[in-house]
Amino acid sequence: MTRSKYLCFLSVLFLLGIACNKKTSNVNNNTPNENHLENTSTTSLVGTWTVLSFPLPEESKTATKPYQLVFNADQSMGLKLDINNCGTNYQTKDGYLVFEEGMSCTEACCDSKEAMILSNLFKGSLKYTIQNSTMTISTEQGPIKLVNNKNRLQGSSWVAVSYADLKEKQATKFSKKYVLSFDDSRIQLRLDANNCNTSIAYADQISMIELPMNSMGCTRKCCDSKDGLLLMNMLQGKISYSKEAKQLILKTASKEIIFTPYQEETSNKD
Repeated sequence: MTRSKYLCFLSVLFLLGIACNKKTSNVNNNTPNENHLENTSTTSLVGTWTVLSFPLPEESKTATKPYQLVFNADQSMGLKLDINNCGTNYQTKDGYLVFEEGMSCTEACCDSKEAMILSNLFKGSLKYTIQNSTMTISTEQGPIKLVNNKNRLQGSSWVAVSYADLKEKQATKFSKKYVLSFDDSRIQLRLDANNCNTSIAYADQISMIELPMNSMGCTRKCCDSKDGLLLMNMLQGKISYSKEAKQLILKTASKEIIFTPYQEETSNKD
Protein backbone atom coordinates (compact mmCIF):
# COMPACT_ATOMS: atom_id res chain seq x y z
CA MET A 1 0.00 0.00 0.00
CA THR A 2 1.37 3.39 -0.98
CA ARG A 3 1.79 6.17 1.55
CA SER A 4 -1.02 8.27 -0.03
CA LYS A 5 -3.49 5.35 0.03
CA TYR A 6 -2.56 4.60 3.65
CA LEU A 7 -3.22 8.21 4.73
CA CYS A 8 -6.54 8.17 2.87
CA PHE A 9 -7.54 4.95 4.68
CA LEU A 10 -6.72 6.49 8.08
CA SER A 11 -8.78 9.60 7.24
CA VAL A 12 -11.83 7.46 6.41
CA LEU A 13 -11.52 5.58 9.71
CA PHE A 14 -11.23 8.87 11.63
CA LEU A 15 -14.39 10.31 10.03
CA LEU A 16 -16.34 7.11 10.71
CA GLY A 17 -15.27 7.28 14.37
CA ILE A 18 -16.58 10.85 14.75
CA ALA A 19 -19.93 9.90 13.19
CA CYS A 20 -20.35 6.96 15.58
CA ASN A 21 -19.53 9.10 18.61
CA LYS A 22 -22.10 11.74 17.60
CA LYS A 23 -24.80 9.09 17.17
CA THR A 24 -24.05 7.58 20.58
CA SER A 25 -24.02 11.03 22.18
CA ASN A 26 -27.44 11.89 20.72
CA VAL A 27 -29.00 8.68 22.03
CA ASN A 28 -27.65 9.28 25.52
CA ASN A 29 -28.85 12.89 25.55
CA ASN A 30 -32.40 12.03 24.44
CA THR A 31 -33.11 9.37 27.05
CA PRO A 32 -33.00 11.60 30.18
CA ASN A 33 -35.19 14.21 28.46
CA GLU A 34 -37.86 11.64 27.66
CA ASN A 35 -37.83 10.36 31.23
CA HIS A 36 -38.02 13.91 32.57
CA LEU A 37 -41.10 14.72 30.50
CA GLU A 38 -42.91 11.61 31.69
CA ASN A 39 -42.07 12.27 35.34
CA THR A 40 -43.22 15.88 35.09
CA SER A 41 -46.56 14.73 33.69
CA THR A 42 -47.03 12.19 36.47
CA THR A 43 -46.19 14.74 39.17
CA SER A 44 -48.73 17.27 37.89
CA LEU A 45 -51.39 14.56 37.75
CA VAL A 46 -51.06 13.36 41.35
CA GLY A 47 -53.69 14.86 43.66
CA THR A 48 -57.45 15.16 44.15
CA TRP A 49 -59.68 16.34 41.31
CA THR A 50 -63.37 17.24 41.15
CA VAL A 51 -65.32 16.20 38.06
CA LEU A 52 -66.87 19.25 36.40
CA SER A 53 -68.52 17.47 33.49
CA PHE A 54 -68.48 14.21 31.54
CA PRO A 55 -70.41 12.77 28.57
CA LEU A 56 -73.99 11.86 29.51
CA PRO A 57 -77.11 10.84 27.57
CA GLU A 58 -79.45 13.55 26.28
CA GLU A 59 -81.92 13.09 29.13
CA SER A 60 -79.23 13.82 31.74
CA LYS A 61 -77.08 16.77 30.68
CA THR A 62 -75.21 17.51 33.92
CA ALA A 63 -73.96 15.49 36.87
CA THR A 64 -75.90 15.99 40.10
CA LYS A 65 -72.92 15.53 42.41
CA PRO A 66 -69.27 16.69 42.41
CA TYR A 67 -67.59 13.30 42.05
CA GLN A 68 -64.01 13.13 43.34
CA LEU A 69 -61.09 11.51 41.53
CA VAL A 70 -57.76 10.86 43.28
CA PHE A 71 -54.50 10.00 41.51
CA ASN A 72 -51.91 8.70 43.97
CA ALA A 73 -48.14 8.72 43.55
CA ASP A 74 -48.05 4.90 43.78
CA GLN A 75 -50.08 4.81 40.52
CA SER A 76 -53.35 3.83 42.19
CA MET A 77 -56.53 5.75 41.44
CA GLY A 78 -59.62 6.29 43.60
CA LEU A 79 -63.09 7.40 42.47
CA LYS A 80 -65.66 8.59 45.04
CA LEU A 81 -69.22 8.19 43.76
CA ASP A 82 -72.66 8.51 45.42
CA ILE A 83 -72.29 5.43 47.62
CA ASN A 84 -69.22 3.62 46.37
CA ASN A 85 -65.52 4.22 46.66
CA CYS A 86 -63.94 2.58 43.62
CA GLY A 87 -60.34 2.09 42.60
CA THR A 88 -57.93 0.76 40.02
CA ASN A 89 -54.30 1.23 38.94
CA TYR A 90 -52.98 3.47 36.19
CA GLN A 91 -49.83 4.32 34.28
CA THR A 92 -48.86 7.38 32.25
CA LYS A 93 -47.19 7.10 28.86
CA ASP A 94 -46.71 9.72 26.13
CA GLY A 95 -49.61 11.89 27.31
CA TYR A 96 -51.96 8.96 27.89
CA LEU A 97 -53.50 7.44 31.01
CA VAL A 98 -53.43 3.65 30.79
CA PHE A 99 -55.91 2.06 33.21
CA GLU A 100 -55.72 -1.46 34.56
CA GLU A 101 -58.63 -3.60 33.39
CA GLY A 102 -61.46 -3.73 35.92
CA MET A 103 -62.37 -1.27 38.70
CA SER A 104 -63.14 -2.62 42.19
CA CYS A 105 -65.75 -0.92 44.41
CA THR A 106 -66.76 -1.15 48.06
CA GLU A 107 -70.42 -1.97 47.29
CA ALA A 108 -72.11 -4.04 44.61
CA CYS A 109 -74.99 -1.63 44.02
CA CYS A 110 -76.73 1.59 44.87
CA ASP A 111 -74.96 4.27 42.80
CA SER A 112 -76.86 6.53 40.41
CA LYS A 113 -76.99 5.96 36.66
CA GLU A 114 -74.71 8.96 36.17
CA ALA A 115 -72.12 7.57 38.59
CA MET A 116 -72.08 4.23 36.79
CA ILE A 117 -71.61 5.97 33.44
CA LEU A 118 -68.65 7.92 34.85
CA SER A 119 -66.94 4.87 36.39
CA ASN A 120 -67.24 2.96 33.10
CA LEU A 121 -65.35 5.69 31.21
CA PHE A 122 -62.00 4.91 32.87
CA LYS A 123 -60.96 2.06 30.62
CA GLY A 124 -58.04 1.36 28.34
CA SER A 125 -55.74 4.14 27.14
CA LEU A 126 -57.09 7.71 27.35
CA LYS A 127 -55.34 10.91 26.28
CA TYR A 128 -55.14 13.62 28.95
CA THR A 129 -54.02 17.24 29.12
CA ILE A 130 -53.54 19.55 32.11
CA GLN A 131 -53.74 23.31 31.73
CA ASN A 132 -53.42 25.44 34.86
CA SER A 133 -55.79 23.76 37.36
CA THR A 134 -58.02 22.04 34.78
CA MET A 135 -57.58 18.53 33.37
CA THR A 136 -59.29 17.07 30.30
CA ILE A 137 -59.45 13.30 29.78
CA SER A 138 -60.57 12.34 26.26
CA THR A 139 -62.83 9.30 25.82
CA GLU A 140 -64.70 7.88 22.81
CA GLN A 141 -67.96 9.22 24.27
CA GLY A 142 -66.57 12.72 24.89
CA PRO A 143 -64.28 14.67 27.26
CA ILE A 144 -64.17 14.42 31.05
CA LYS A 145 -63.43 17.85 32.58
CA LEU A 146 -61.91 18.07 36.06
CA VAL A 147 -60.51 20.78 38.32
CA ASN A 148 -57.75 20.31 40.88
CA ASN A 149 -59.06 20.61 44.44
CA LYS A 150 -56.20 22.92 45.42
CA ASN A 151 -58.05 25.64 43.53
CA ARG A 152 -61.48 24.97 45.06
CA LEU A 153 -63.06 27.21 47.69
CA GLN A 154 -65.82 24.84 48.80
CA GLY A 155 -65.46 23.76 52.43
CA SER A 156 -63.03 26.53 53.37
CA SER A 157 -63.35 29.52 55.74
CA TRP A 158 -61.39 32.79 55.67
CA VAL A 159 -60.90 35.90 57.80
CA ALA A 160 -61.08 39.28 56.02
CA VAL A 161 -57.81 41.19 56.53
CA SER A 162 -57.91 44.24 54.26
CA TYR A 163 -59.34 45.77 51.11
CA ALA A 164 -58.04 48.19 48.51
CA ASP A 165 -59.24 50.08 45.46
CA LEU A 166 -57.87 48.42 42.33
CA LYS A 167 -56.65 51.77 40.99
CA GLU A 168 -55.10 53.20 44.15
CA LYS A 169 -53.80 49.94 45.69
CA GLN A 170 -53.77 51.54 49.15
CA ALA A 171 -54.84 48.78 51.56
CA THR A 172 -57.24 49.48 54.43
CA LYS A 173 -57.39 46.97 57.25
CA PHE A 174 -60.71 45.76 58.59
CA SER A 175 -61.27 46.89 62.17
CA LYS A 176 -62.97 43.68 63.30
CA LYS A 177 -62.95 39.97 62.57
CA TYR A 178 -65.25 38.97 59.72
CA VAL A 179 -65.41 35.32 58.62
CA LEU A 180 -66.35 34.21 55.11
CA SER A 181 -67.21 30.52 54.57
CA PHE A 182 -67.84 28.66 51.32
CA ASP A 183 -70.31 25.77 51.01
CA ASP A 184 -71.26 23.83 47.89
CA SER A 185 -74.08 26.20 46.97
CA ARG A 186 -73.95 29.13 49.45
CA ILE A 187 -71.55 31.47 51.23
CA GLN A 188 -71.81 32.44 54.90
CA LEU A 189 -70.57 35.82 56.17
CA ARG A 190 -70.21 36.33 59.92
CA LEU A 191 -70.15 40.03 60.86
CA ASP A 192 -70.32 41.89 64.20
CA ALA A 193 -73.96 41.13 64.99
CA ASN A 194 -75.25 39.36 61.91
CA ASN A 195 -74.80 36.03 60.22
CA CYS A 196 -75.49 36.59 56.53
CA ASN A 197 -75.64 34.26 53.54
CA THR A 198 -76.47 34.06 49.86
CA SER A 199 -76.21 31.64 46.95
CA ILE A 200 -73.02 31.21 44.94
CA ALA A 201 -72.06 29.84 41.53
CA TYR A 202 -68.54 28.45 41.10
CA ALA A 203 -66.40 28.42 37.96
CA ASP A 204 -63.29 26.80 39.45
CA GLN A 205 -61.71 26.16 36.06
CA ILE A 206 -61.33 29.93 35.53
CA SER A 207 -61.01 30.90 39.24
CA MET A 208 -64.28 32.80 39.26
CA ILE A 209 -67.35 32.97 41.50
CA GLU A 210 -70.64 34.78 40.97
CA LEU A 211 -72.92 36.10 43.73
CA PRO A 212 -76.41 37.62 43.32
CA MET A 213 -76.70 41.40 43.35
CA ASN A 214 -77.91 42.94 46.63
CA SER A 215 -79.46 39.72 47.94
CA MET A 216 -77.44 38.85 51.06
CA GLY A 217 -79.88 37.66 53.72
CA CYS A 218 -79.00 38.37 57.37
CA THR A 219 -80.36 37.34 60.77
CA ARG A 220 -80.93 40.95 61.89
CA LYS A 221 -81.62 44.31 60.22
CA CYS A 222 -79.15 46.42 62.16
CA CYS A 223 -76.16 46.70 64.41
CA ASP A 224 -73.18 45.86 62.20
CA SER A 225 -70.14 48.12 61.87
CA LYS A 226 -69.42 50.29 58.85
CA ASP A 227 -66.60 47.95 57.80
CA GLY A 228 -68.87 44.93 58.06
CA LEU A 229 -71.53 46.48 55.87
CA LEU A 230 -68.87 47.59 53.40
CA LEU A 231 -67.55 44.02 53.11
CA MET A 232 -71.05 42.61 52.65
CA ASN A 233 -71.82 45.10 49.88
CA MET A 234 -68.57 44.28 48.07
CA LEU A 235 -69.53 40.60 47.84
CA GLN A 236 -71.82 40.62 44.81
CA GLY A 237 -71.60 40.03 41.09
CA LYS A 238 -68.72 38.30 39.33
CA ILE A 239 -65.57 37.97 41.45
CA SER A 240 -62.24 36.46 40.42
CA TYR A 241 -60.08 34.77 43.02
CA SER A 242 -56.53 33.67 43.65
CA LYS A 243 -56.08 31.01 46.31
CA GLU A 244 -52.85 30.01 48.05
CA ALA A 245 -52.15 28.04 51.22
CA LYS A 246 -52.11 31.11 53.46
CA GLN A 247 -54.02 33.72 51.48
CA LEU A 248 -57.16 34.24 49.43
CA ILE A 249 -57.55 37.30 47.18
CA LEU A 250 -60.97 38.26 45.83
CA LYS A 251 -61.16 40.84 43.04
CA THR A 252 -64.45 42.56 42.32
CA ALA A 253 -65.00 45.13 39.57
CA SER A 254 -63.34 47.83 41.69
CA LYS A 255 -61.93 46.27 44.88
CA GLU A 256 -59.34 43.75 46.00
CA ILE A 257 -60.10 41.93 49.28
CA ILE A 258 -57.45 39.90 51.10
CA PHE A 259 -58.26 37.01 53.46
CA THR A 260 -56.25 34.59 55.58
CA PRO A 261 -57.33 31.06 56.63
CA TYR A 262 -59.81 30.93 59.50
CA GLN A 263 -58.93 28.74 62.46
CA GLU A 264 -61.51 27.70 65.04
CA GLU A 265 -60.87 29.36 68.38
CA THR A 266 -60.24 26.87 71.16
CA SER A 267 -60.59 27.61 74.84
CA ASN A 268 -57.77 26.82 77.25
CA LYS A 269 -60.13 26.77 80.16
CA ASP A 270 -60.79 23.51 81.97
